[in-house]
Amino acid sequence: MRRRLIQLTGVCVMLTFLTGCLPMNDEKKAMMDGSGDTQNSEVVYDWETEVERLKRMKPAEVPEHLTLEVSSILKFDTDVLLSDELEEYRVPKPELTRHLFDVDKDMDSLLEVMGNPEVKKQEDRISDEILPDGSETKVKTAELGENRSVQVRQGRFGINQIYGTIYQTLEPMDMYADWYNTAEETLERYYKEDEELSFMTSDEAKEKVTVLMSAMGIGNIGGIRCFALSRDALQQHADVMVNGMKASGREPAEIAALPQTVKDSDEGYYVTGNQCCKGIPFFMFSMDRSLVNYVGMIGTKIDCIITKNGIIYGSMVDLYDQREIRGETRILPLGDIMEQFIRINNDEAVAKQTIVKHMGLCYLPVLKDADSMTFDAMPVYYIFYDWQYPDSEIFQREINVFDAETGDRIQ
Repeated sequence: MRRRLIQLTGVCVMLTFLTGCLPMNDEKKAMMDGSGDTQNSEVVYDWETEVERLKRMKPAEVPEHLTLEVSSILKFDTDVLLSDELEEYRVPKPELTRHLFDVDKDMDSLLEVMGNPEVKKQEDRISDEILPDGSETKVKTAELGENRSVQVRQGRFGINQIYGTIYQTLEPMDMYADWYNTAEETLERYYKEDEELSFMTSDEAKEKVTVLMSAMGIGNIGGIRCFALSRDALQQHADVMVNGMKASGREPAEIAALPQTVKDSDEGYYVTGNQCCKGIPFFMFSMDRSLVNYVGMIGTKIDCIITKNGIIYGSMVDLYDQREIRGETRILPLGDIMEQFIRINNDEAVAKQTIVKHMGLCYLPVLKDADSMTFDAMPVYYIFYDWQYPDSEIFQREINVFDAETGDRIQ
């Protein structure tokens, strides 16, 4: 995996293969050294030059993290997710269909992968969750006892065996992913990626997820990341969670009932990933109906927690089957999208302090035919950013989504 960094700060660029600063014309030099009229000596940021440099880079040359100071109110300190498989800014145009589970057959497959645990009770019902064709969904739940269960719905499935473990307190990322606090942000805050634990290697943990996906008939898996949930890191995370519950006024008896001490058996791996086409993930967050043409898009996401006791938590939602590739299309370089974002958001009259945290290229599944649940995979760039007003201490998160072919903002 690429681990290049780029730091763009005003008129000076630092790359792994460059040294020194870009040349300045006389007008900009006068502004910077004070010999020109700077209106109270304000710093002039030359972000256009830096973005032009990014426009000329090939996708594989774009670093995984970059910083850029655009102005006193807008900065980039952002992860960048582009496919390592792209040699140029041309991407396939896949057609997708929703992957629907057979709740009876796939429940048997799921239990088999889990080692055929004893099932105390099974329940079948119809949910009011609506599929893209407008139909309600079938649901099958297998109760395993001690508040443990697995569930298969037509559109997704999940594993919940965390009761009585520290993960009951940590509340693993909910299947309804959002951009306010992503799983990766929490994991990166506390845990190390690809660190090895004694009971299993990280590669073995990833393989368990691959086997599970294969058993459930799910393909096109990529972007797999594996975080080691070590005992010390788990305890640190749990202490923060418990202190937060106390500060928020949660009932003391309710807090006391939660596991708060990490056991050796709690150590494990958090494996997360997406479905992809040519290394480009399908969009992993919920989106408005006006953009995707149907109600209830949760966002493609695959999350598992694996301990000595196997897969104790799993959430797999909004999965797709790739039907065919309908040619290729040229998309704009990332630098063009950054330029568009900057011109929209660098408004000093509003004076919102804005920091871009995540950027990337994805396919947004847009419903084309409801009856067959067929989707066009639309290439889009997304930009997550945090902002706050000067008199506020709280950052708020927003997202902008851009059509990768035209550069138009669609959200």
